Amino acid sequence: MNHAPQFGRGARKTIVRGDIVASFQYLPVLDERRQATGEREPGVIIMRALDVPKANRKEPVPKIIIGLSAAWKYGVDSYAAGKAREYATFLFGDASSFTVHRLHDFLNDMLIELVTMKPERPDEQGPAPQLSIRDDGSFHVDVTEPELH
Repeated sequence: MNHAPQFGRGARKTIVRGDIVASFQYLPVLDERRQATGEREPGVIIMRALDVPKANRKEPVPKIIIGLSAAWKYGVDSYAAGKAREYATFLFGDASSFTVHRLHDFLNDMLIELVTMKPERPDEQGPAPQLSIRDDGSFHVDVTEPELH
């Protein structure tokens, strides 16, 4: 039996490493010109594992969202390291070397998973998770029909 935290019926894959979880889904593109078409792209949502039940109840929780169209930026190590520090503070409130290094390694591994994600089949194309940006600049993903595990 799979006891890994899951969220959203649209999740293609969920990977848990310690207290961090990554959910791979097809997300609406963030480019305003392409949003009107309903186009979706592979993306990864990264959050603390203990926040998954809250996310399933549609409560706001901190999460990092990276679309395939932005994944190339993380190929520059200085950019990836800077983002790992920013994300460690955002998710855990801790920018210690240990937390930043652990998150940096996790990001690298998850981005490899992201770029190898299989294309979405037409029969899988259901409603996309709703992505919104709050006034404070944080993202909120409203996943459809959450499954609690």
